[in-house]
Amino acid sequence: MNAALGPLQNRPEAPTAGITDDAAPKTLGDAEAKPWPFPPGASGGQDAKSESATETVEVTPTLSIEFHDEPAKARRPGVFELLEWTEALVATVTNRVEKHGDEDKPAVSLGLAIETENYILDAIDPTLRHALYKAKDEAQGSLPDVVTATPVLRSHSLERAVLPTKHEGWTLEIDSAADEIDSMKLGGCKLTKFSVEPKQGGTVVLRFTVGTSDIDAERLGYLGMHHGESLFIKLHAPNPKVDTPRPSTAPPEAEGPTAADLFAAQHGGDGNADAPDAPDTDPDGSGEREAEEEQTS
Repeated sequence: MNAALGPLQNRPEAPTAGITDDAAPKTLGDAEAKPWPFPPGASGGQDAKSESATETVEVTPTLSIEFHDEPAKARRPGVFELLEWTEALVATVTNRVEKHGDEDKPAVSLGLAIETENYILDAIDPTLRHALYKAKDEAQGSLPDVVTATPVLRSHSLERAVLPTKHEGWTLEIDSAADEIDSMKLGGCKLTKFSVEPKQGGTVVLRFTVGTSDIDAERLGYLGMHHGESLFIKLHAPNPKVDTPRPSTAPPEAEGPTAADLFAAQHGGDGNADAPDAPDTDPDGSGEREAEEEQTS
């Protein structure tokens, strides 16, 4: 019998499984400082009944849990947006001048490149991804309302496809600070010069140009300093316009018969049948005077 365990008959009854409260560490610091003894081949702690030698197991707390409470944001169908922070290469930064009436305003054009999954092509054109890619097994039918993965290129001869896509009124958001509140937002952006470089395996390099005059010296300097580097960006489409009905100028239609119509229907004739006749008077009032003279005579 192992002397470290002591006589079994003099020891209290131990639980059948698990670690006793006395053996379990109270804090994470105790877990690093105190080894937990386990007999080999048993699940009990140091109070478990066993005549074999104890085995020391060093326990180091390395627990790391990430919680995702919010679901992934979905794109609006047929609208090209980047709702999550996306890494984009600033390929070109071009300073220019825009005409706003008779006034010249400074502007900038950014050439951006994004390497991502080919699902992003569905927001540009619902048929574009299937025109460039195919599924591994096209003979296998796809389920309705289920997005089919298309990792296989249809042709290796296509190096780059130029798209006629253009958007105006978008907002470019750049993660220029540690928190999203202080991010740089450039409004009134024009998205042009779209092109796609398809790659085997289901990834694409999407290139496009963002032009805006919502710029100042500080923002222009920041963008120029990151020429050739990667930034994290978002792209927001303008909110859809809601058509509010204009008030009608036409007179409202009568919903039912008027009081005069009901009176005429009940008593016959038109509504003015029982109304007292107005006295016959001349414009100068002479008719009234003649009627008074006749009564006095």
